[in-house]
Amino acid sequence: MTKLVILGGGVAGLSAWRRARAAGHDVTLVERCPRTGGLTRSIHVGGYTFDYTGHFLHLAATAHPSLLGDGDPDHWKQVTRRAGCLVDGVVVPAPFQYHLGALPEPVRAACIDGVRHLLSGVAPARPERGEDLLSYFVRAFGPGVTAHFLKPYNEKLLATDLTRLSAERLNRFFPAPDPVAVAAGLAGGEGGGGTYNATFWYPQGDGIGRLVDQLAPDAPHAHATVTAVEPDRRVVIADGRELPYTHLISTIPLPDLLTACGGARAALAPRLSASGVAAFQLGVGGPPAPLLRDLHWLYVADPSLSFFRVGCYSNVSAALAPPGCHSLYVEVGVPAEVTSGPPTGRPFAGRPGSQHPFEGAALTDRVLADLARAGLLDPGRVEVLLRHVIAPAYVHFDFAWEQVVPAALADLAACGIHCAGRYGRWDYVGMEDAILGAAAAVDALPG
Repeated sequence: MTKLVILGGGVAGLSAWRRARAAGHDVTLVERCPRTGGLTRSIHVGGYTFDYTGHFLHLAATAHPSLLGDGDPDHWKQVTRRAGCLVDGVVVPAPFQYHLGALPEPVRAACIDGVRHLLSGVAPARPERGEDLLSYFVRAFGPGVTAHFLKPYNEKLLATDLTRLSAERLNRFFPAPDPVAVAAGLAGGEGGGGTYNATFWYPQGDGIGRLVDQLAPDAPHAHATVTAVEPDRRVVIADGRELPYTHLISTIPLPDLLTACGGARAALAPRLSASGVAAFQLGVGGPPAPLLRDLHWLYVADPSLSFFRVGCYSNVSAALAPPGCHSLYVEVGVPAEVTSGPPTGRPFAGRPGSQHPFEGAALTDRVLADLARAGLLDPGRVEVLLRHVIAPAYVHFDFAWEQVVPAALADLAACGIHCAGRYGRWDYVGMEDAILGAAAAVDALPG
């Protein structure tokens, strides 16, 4: 029997635990938080249901969410995405590059001028070896689309200089625009264009935490923080307790694992970087603002506004807010060095003023003011406000990534340490990929 230790109790760790138990392994799950679920949890406050931020399930290899664990098909619904881009007070349908005809002037003219190469029959650009993301944006999408959307939006999202990032590595998220779709959008039609999240799945009557409930609702775990991993002795040390293993599956952030291993492996950790997200959850009396009334989320590129995305939970499922109210999530990109932690806050009535029941009041004040200035919120109608930081959130695929990550994963695997999940493999994958990848890691264990 394999003695297996799993680090991290998010959806990847729970998926590995579930598969390992089914295979008859002796398995120990280690999670630093009192509850499992990681970022895929829901919070119930004042009649509202919030997720840790906007978490929506995109499926490619699985026919239905209920097949990811022991789920009830009636508990899920498929939703066609309604997303927009806020530009100079006007909401343009997403994707931005396929709806240029709907842009206000003078943004429209600048963006159209930059895509004339696409309309003249020039083949769409592909990233060149060693090309940075910003240079690729200008070459593939034109200077107008880059300046008015791609550059400011992604700088806010990733909280870093885009010239640090590899266009080749990020090409799957930013494929060159389709000239036919660009032309249709210029003519004022529905540009369309391929997008990976055109539809998504979400629970009926509850938050995304239902996914955790159907994966492994009662998975026993050691509530402890990993302080050291000793590959030579095959021992994990968690809060002073030694946990021997035959194989280890790690879903904790790869830099944390490398640091815990010590020595030359720990020296690699500072070479990996990511952004964090300060996430705000708002329960608001009355209907959504007109700009948000029909949308699931809104991309916000304007550099003068603190947030990069605003979403409306209750537009996805009315059950997430009390009758006559709505609920929002607001995301602000921050350096990943900011301390991560669980949501904090409490219900309150009236204007928040100086009553913020959590740290970060200055940022909160700015976010509320920016929401009001953008026409997305009347702060006087806020009934519940929570804030927390997710760090890491978005992995930086910079030029160090290719030099460090593949070799580090191979080195760890040779020592019986197998990494899985979004942060375990230091990648950008959705929940489905994390769940299936972790199960596959268990299936691939020798013996």
